[in-house]
Amino acid sequence: MEHRLLHYLMLHAGSPVATSELLENIWEYPPGTGNPKLVHVHIRNLRSKIENDANQPYFLRNVHGRGYLIVK
Repeated sequence: MEHRLLHYLMLHAGSPVATSELLENIWEYPPGTGNPKLVHVHIRNLRSKIENDANQPYFLRNVHGRGYLIVK
């Protein structure tokens, strides 16, 4: 699942992707369903693997109110 998540974010590099969009396109939940915490946990796991310091992310950022962003 982390691979699918990373791949999807990389396809949209440079643009924030909403949690709801990730739930629909990665986990295939119907619109308006799914638990956002599921995304947060997977993002945290990805950060621990790709960032030098997961507490100060550079590559996988959170854009307040918009979603997650992979830096181009």
